[in-house]
Amino acid sequence: MKEKYKNSWYCTFVLNASIFPTAFMIAYSISCLNPLVPVIHRIYNSTYEKQHGDALPDDTWTLLLTLTMSMLMIGAFVGSMVFKILLNYLTRKRILILTHICSATGYLIVAVGTGKWGSSEAFITGRFVTGLALGLGLSVTPLIFNESCVPHRRTFYGGVFGTCTASGVAIGIFFAWPKIFGTDERWLGVLFVCMFFSVVYFVCSFWIIETPLQAFISHGEGRALTVLRKLRYGTETDLNDELKDLAANGDSDDNTSSFATFMEVITTPQYRRHFIGAVLAYSIIMACGVNNIFFYSDQILANAGLDSETVTPATLGVMIVGPIVSALLTIFVKRGAEPRIVMITGCTIMILGDAFMTACLATYEVVPAMSTTAIAAVCVFYVGFAIINNIAYVMFGAITIDRTRPVCINVGAASLWFFAWLVGFIAPYFEIWIGPYGFLVWMVVTIFVLLYSIFFMPNVAGKTQDQIQAFYKTGLTTAASSVPLDPEL
Repeated sequence: MKEKYKNSWYCTFVLNASIFPTAFMIAYSISCLNPLVPVIHRIYNSTYEKQHGDALPDDTWTLLLTLTMSMLMIGAFVGSMVFKILLNYLTRKRILILTHICSATGYLIVAVGTGKWGSSEAFITGRFVTGLALGLGLSVTPLIFNESCVPHRRTFYGGVFGTCTASGVAIGIFFAWPKIFGTDERWLGVLFVCMFFSVVYFVCSFWIIETPLQAFISHGEGRALTVLRKLRYGTETDLNDELKDLAANGDSDDNTSSFATFMEVITTPQYRRHFIGAVLAYSIIMACGVNNIFFYSDQILANAGLDSETVTPATLGVMIVGPIVSALLTIFVKRGAEPRIVMITGCTIMILGDAFMTACLATYEVVPAMSTTAIAAVCVFYVGFAIINNIAYVMFGAITIDRTRPVCINVGAASLWFFAWLVGFIAPYFEIWIGPYGFLVWMVVTIFVLLYSIFFMPNVAGKTQDQIQAFYKTGLTTAASSVPLDPEL
């Protein structure tokens, strides 16, 4: 596709209005409770004392904490599984509207049930409902920007999405900081900030149209061409060429569905190969163990010997590194950096971070300097994660095609949220069972993805979709880089 064929200003608005509020909402929801753990403990303890006349037992608190944190991920897992069903009945835009309705509703349940009555049940239920929004949002948003964006800019917007999620994490930590809203008196403000993101999308949605592929599926080529004219600057020839690509990717053999089924993806070698790569790209975002950081970094740093006044600013300082790394990485990829090499680099840095954190946690009592060094260890790990979080969406958009993308997103997002739940739920128990060595478990998973990226992922920089798919069609025996470049790219 020629570079002069590009997104219109209206398309840029659609992409940013879909990406920014949703990415902020997802990441903010994951991280905002981290500094609030002491506040939540006091709320639960106060309620328990009123009901039982005694202080909240430690084992009950551990269970309630893991449920409060991980219920968000259970909801996200359910949301990602329901997404494929909703896709058969609702448009992408309507699913995204439903996403933000779930997010706002979940926070309202917490604000009323826990804010007024101190109910742990309301907090856990609200987190589940908000989790539904996370599962739907992380599934539908990549569909929207990959289907709406001009093909040669999709990797850029994958980077934008990754940068926004990294920024959302830092924003969540900031607003939950005790100096802002993270106190017994002001903690409800943390909830209302995230509801603001949803309000922004609700307002913008009045001016957002459906994706070209959605228009093609629902109304045919005429409507799809009309949508493309609004979303693109280019000649009629360029528009018709993209429309032909839509038809080629959207048509099925039996003409009953424009998307491949799960069984078709699994049984077709080409589809199965890029399906595995796409699911791994999604899974490693959470399977690397990052929820240890999002949920419990304050506790990790406290366990490493930092005082209570230092832990949240230290966590915030680490989280700010994420959007900086993501923004720089987006620029590098735009200028031609190979995403596969970037993914290998990110996995390697995370593995080093895992080893570094384990060393700090295991030796801080013997070597006092390790308490401060733990901040650097968390930072190293998070730099690696920021790279992976950004590049995973880039790789996903590059290696999937319109026909298989919904199934890949459905399974990939479900896998991501399963690992998010597993890490969030089991981390406190790992601390009890194996002490400072919990990060080594997730390091093994990262090593596996590193090896897969080295030996089974294609190079995608400067390649057309046909060239990338040639890598999968040949059974991984011919590198994508060996396919001649399109002279018009």
